Amino acid sequence: MPFDHPLWVVFSSGTTGLPKGIVHGHGGVLLEHLKTLGLHSDLGSGDRLLWYTTTHWMMWNLVASALLTGATTCTYDGSPAPLARPDVLWDLAARHRVTLFGTSPQHLLGMAKFGIDPSVHDLSSILAVGCTGSALPASAYPWVRDHVGERVQLASITGGTDVVSAFAGSAPTTPGWAGELSAPHLGVALAAYDDEGSPVVDRVGELVVTRPMPSMPLYFWNDPDGTRFRDAYFSAYPVCGGTTTRSRSPVMAR
Repeated sequence: MPFDHPLWVVFSSGTTGLPKGIVHGHGGVLLEHLKTLGLHSDLGSGDRLLWYTTTHWMMWNLVASALLTGATTCTYDGSPAPLARPDVLWDLAARHRVTLFGTSPQHLLGMAKFGIDPSVHDLSSILAVGCTGSALPASAYPWVRDHVGERVQLASITGGTDVVSAFAGSAPTTPGWAGELSAPHLGVALAAYDDEGSPVVDRVGELVVTRPMPSMPLYFWNDPDGTRFRDAYFSAYPVCGGTTTRSRSPVMAR
């Protein structure tokens, strides 16, 4: 089938308006997921991924794609911190020798707040902890070092349903700074713009992607003339020499 043949419709959260049914293509998603999981997450044969997510979030699509790398996907059905077993995810990670543990800032902060110590389990197999869904506070970094493992990489990631992938995060070769994202992901032309559309550094701005990504949407579901699609991504800033896709997330550019 063609490279851009529709693969799936993924719905946005609706936090900035009515949920959008975003149609992605086969080839672009395949490239992005192989890059994100195989290179940035260093997954391969023998690795095991446990990333707690719901099936209506784009992270579920990424978890399923871990199979592309030869890794094993571990799934769990239930609350991430039930009253009777608030450390259930860490227990699963230990029992199944998980190498990449994925969660959210709220989960890590909740563990710290209520005094849950994951280190009571054997977490020696975990090489990295991935974290996304909201901003990860600097306080989480020493907590992961002290309670999960001092050699464990904490990878804070920003991405979106719009590309079913990441804009910025970490890689096995990048250092980590508490409260910061390590680097743009490979092939992502990332910048922050002010209200006038000028790039800013060391200031808060709107996150923009200035060149097309392989998994950028093909179109929106039930948007026959493309009006919603163009308004969502291309109305805030002029398109100069390529594609300027706007994220609704303010970021501090460095």
